[in-house]
Amino acid sequence: MEQATPVKFQLETEPASSRFQPQPDVYSNSITSLYGQTEFASSNARAALVIAHPGHELLVHGWLELARPCVFVLTDGSGRTNEPRLDTTTKILNEIGAKPGSIYGRLSDRAAYSAILNREFDIFIRLAKELADAFIAERIDYVAGDAAEGHSPTHDVCRLIINAAVKIVSPPIANLAALHREDIWLQLEEKAFARKMALAKGYTTLTSEVSAALSRASADAYRIECLHWVDGISDTRSWDGERPFYEDYGEKQVAAGYYDRVLRYHDHLEPLAEALSSCAEKEHLTNAEVQ
Repeated sequence: MEQATPVKFQLETEPASSRFQPQPDVYSNSITSLYGQTEFASSNARAALVIAHPGHELLVHGWLELARPCVFVLTDGSGRTNEPRLDTTTKILNEIGAKPGSIYGRLSDRAAYSAILNREFDIFIRLAKELADAFIAERIDYVAGDAAEGHSPTHDVCRLIINAAVKIVSPPIANLAALHREDIWLQLEEKAFARKMALAKGYTTLTSEVSAALSRASADAYRIECLHWVDGISDTRSWDGERPFYEDYGEKQVAAGYYDRVLRYHDHLEPLAEALSSCAEKEHLTNAEVQ
C-alpha cells in the first residue's frame, strides 16, 4: 500500500480576531469569502482531524465542512463529571459527511489524566502507532489537530501523539519543512458562520465554555479560522522553561481535594514527549529499512 505523507497543522484555540487577518496575496492556500470555490476546497487532498476532546471540532467547523476529514478524538470529554459528550460531536460529523476515525473517545478524561500522571507511556505509544496505521489506511495527505499550548495536558499529549504518528508514516527522505508551508485560512460567509455559531450554542454540555469564549471576544472573531503549519519539533519541548497553566490549576485542584498529586511538565509531559519521539524515530527507521 502506498504510504501517506501527512503534513501537520494545528488549530488555534482562541479566536483569530485581529491577530490573524487572511492575506490572499500572501498565503496561496487562503480561503476567504470565496467559500467553497478555492483551490484548496476543490482539491482531492484527504484530511484528518485529531483532537483531544469532543467539541474542539467547532473551532474549525467551516474547514470541517469543506475538508470532511476523518476525525479522531482522544477522549470522550467526560471531565470530572464522568458524563461523555461524544454523541453531539458524532451528530455534527454525520450532518456534514465527515467520518469518525478508529480512535474515537478511546479514553475517559480521568483515564487520560491518570495515565499521564502515572507515566503509563505505553498507552500513548500504542495510540500513536494506531493513529499512524490509520493515516496509511485512510490515505491521509495532511493532518490538523490540537496545538501544544500548556493549558490542558491532554491537549498537549494529543499534539505529541500527532507528531509521533506523522513521523512514523513519513517517507525516509521526507523533508517536512519543505512541504506546504502555507497556513490554511478560512473566513466564513454568513450562512457557514451561522451554522457554526448555532452548533456551538446548541452543544449543551459545552454551554459554560462557549459562554466564556464569547465573553472574551465578540462572536464575529470566530468567523476566521486558521490552521497553522507546524514542523516536526513543534511540541511541548519548545516552551523554553515556561510554566504551563495546568501546573497552577493542578495545585488548586489538589488543594480543593479533587486530585492527590499535581501533574508537572518536567515530571510527566517531558518524559512522555521523549518516549513518543524515541518510539516514532525507531518506527520510522524500521519502515525505511523495509522499504
